[in-house]
Amino acid sequence: MALSDQHILIDDLVLHNIVEYADLHHRDVVLEIGAGTGVLTEELRKRVRAVIAIESDAAFAELLNRRFENANVDVIHGDALKIKFAEFKFNKIVSNLPYSISSEITFKLLKYPFEMAVLMYQYEFARRMTAPHGSKEYGRLSIGVQYRALVELLEIVPPEAFSPEPGVRSAIVRVTPRAPEYEVLDYDFFSKFL
Repeated sequence: MALSDQHILIDDLVLHNIVEYADLHHRDVVLEIGAGTGVLTEELRKRVRAVIAIESDAAFAELLNRRFENANVDVIHGDALKIKFAEFKFNKIVSNLPYSISSEITFKLLKYPFEMAVLMYQYEFARRMTAPHGSKEYGRLSIGVQYRALVELLEIVPPEAFSPEPGVRSAIVRVTPRAPEYEVLDYDFFSKFL
């Protein structure tokens, strides 16, 4: 992931809302992708049993290791697209995702069991992902994600909520896995077909 893809959330209200939307409890183990400087990580760790924080940038990973040395945070330095999530036991995902990997990481996450995810996306991506059947935005992204999960666009976030500002609006989306409404015999083929 390019360092230019790092936009640190600085708006306290948005940070609070992300945590609230996730309905966190002390029993929860949360996966965070793109932990950056640990702003969201800090809020998560106060409310849960453990946080698994994945960060691809070496400098940020080092900072996170120092910041959370004696905390309930396990910092993983690596590319979230290459890491095998099956090695970790988590029940929720809360992340300010790097926008450049939104599609790939979303479909990867949907292959693993979890109770709920609260994720920050670029607004246009979030709108297409949550588009209802029959709408202009409804397409392969919405079909692929909604096959496996209920998705809700919870909040639109302005560029000013980040440093540096991304130049686009963002959105918070809740993803709740569910049993598919119809059977697909080969999900990998289905995903490639879309």
